[in-house]
Amino acid sequence: MSKINTFGIIGIGAMGSVFARGLGGEGQEVWVSDADEAKLERFVQAHPHCIPLSNAELIERASCVVFAVKPGIYPKLIAEHAPHIGAKTLLVGLAAGLTLKQLQGFSQGRGLWVRVMPNVAASIGEGMLSVCASEEVPGGLLEEFLQTLGALGRVDVLAEGLMNAATAVSGSGPAYAFVFMEALADAAVRLGMDRARAYAHAAQTLLGAAKLCLTSALPPAQLKDSVTTPGGTTAEGLYALEAAGFRKAVGDAVWAAASKAQQLSQKNS
Repeated sequence: MSKINTFGIIGIGAMGSVFARGLGGEGQEVWVSDADEAKLERFVQAHPHCIPLSNAELIERASCVVFAVKPGIYPKLIAEHAPHIGAKTLLVGLAAGLTLKQLQGFSQGRGLWVRVMPNVAASIGEGMLSVCASEEVPGGLLEEFLQTLGALGRVDVLAEGLMNAATAVSGSGPAYAFVFMEALADAAVRLGMDRARAYAHAAQTLLGAAKLCLTSALPPAQLKDSVTTPGGTTAEGLYALEAAGFRKAVGDAVWAAASKAQQLSQKNS
């Protein structure tokens, strides 16, 4: 018998709606709640497998509860409903910066906590989902959850000390990629290419490069070298990127995002 047989999602914003759509297996109901009743009604009308419940009912009945709300909402929301949390309920936090210890404190030691840092590509089943779990979560239960999570993309179990790094790289990373994609397209337009074609060229180029990196035994540096002919166009373009401080800018962006995640953790201590 499945240990996780009912899913509940609190908050059906951008990421909560992704989990609501992706965690329910074929024909399986998912219970959902949201403070915005009008938004909730529209969501369940569009997704018949999702059943609206109050927060208290959802937490009390679901074997796995995903909290897809803003970090600042966690303390009050979870503490208020702590009496409804079962000892074996799997609780999933999606908020950047909130540690397992903090989450356990909010729930007054009730439930079994897992942290997940997804990214926007989970909406098409191509997300990068970083996971860490409290020691109290049984191995079998965690494995079952990870298998279910696989419907949203690639899953990686990390030590909690690496979660801020994962937040800064893969959680925020799609935004960096979109900016780079836009910059490539802007440059193509400057050279005479129409906007739609420029976006297609930029997006497919990044998609292909990413797939090649994931399937090749070579590290990114060697893949870069394999397309860089001495004295050629790619070498010239790479030189311009280095001269403009491209690597440092990317490193600074990741460092800033990780620092912000750490600040969020301290703010909610």
